[in-house]
Amino acid sequence: PAAELAALESGAVTRFTAAGVPVLACRIGPDLFAFRDRCARCDRPLAGAVLARRLGGATGDALLRCPACHAHYDVRRAGACADDEGLHLDPLPVLASGGTVSVAVPASVPAPGLVPVSVSAAVAP
Repeated sequence: PAAELAALESGAVTRFTAAGVPVLACRIGPDLFAFRDRCARCDRPLAGAVLARRLGGATGDALLRCPACHAHYDVRRAGACADDEGLHLDPLPVLASGGTVSVAVPASVPAPGLVPVSVSAAVAP
């Protein structure tokens, strides 16, 4: 399922699981973004989330909207919530190199204050 990430169209959103971690990914132009598939406000999966441009926003501006609680997240600002400064999505590192796209996901959910160990899920185009 992660193979579709490399072919994701600009403005599209997809969900998949990498190393057992639910991931939501989207593309804005050439840029890929990935987040843990969980809304920071309502703690529900982001199934059905869409990208939209902020009212009056510049080209390439992108807000991801939670279909459950309607919270808005700024994809380019690491998933910062546009409605509540204290909330943000959990961004996951994305690396595209030589036609391969990788998303680094935590090996497990760490206790508060601990740094997670990451593994890489590579996908060939």
